[in-house]
Amino acid sequence: MAYVGTTFLTEDRLKLLLVDWQTKETYYFLRWCDRVSGFISQLPENFPSPAGQMFNREFELRWKKQGDKFSVLILSKIRKDLGEKWHEIPAKWTYQDRNASMYPVTETRFPKAIQSEIVNVGQRYFQDSDTKTIHFIALTVV
Repeated sequence: MAYVGTTFLTEDRLKLLLVDWQTKETYYFLRWCDRVSGFISQLPENFPSPAGQMFNREFELRWKKQGDKFSVLILSKIRKDLGEKWHEIPAKWTYQDRNASMYPVTETRFPKAIQSEIVNVGQRYFQDSDTKTIHFIALTVV
């Protein structure tokens, strides 16, 4: 059974969480109003970004600044007990891994090429098994 949950964190708690949960195969995609980081394996000095995601083989963590805190969403292929500050989104979550393709740097539909340190990226579909509705699509490393 998969896990989908949310919480609100301060900037300091978000930084600690990202450092604590980082693995050798963790990647980030950070967003600012005027640029994106591309897929990177280390957090930059000017972190945090107003929005972004961290992902690896097990889960994707997304964040977005809301007021003085960050709204955080976790999409995990395994059920996690993250503590009382996390709120599970109620559903019978299942997941399905699928292949994904990166656009080549010559792709013209983006104003600048998106940089990538990842070779094998995939997608993980999170579905409510009762309604068969796919609610989230997460990035994953394959």
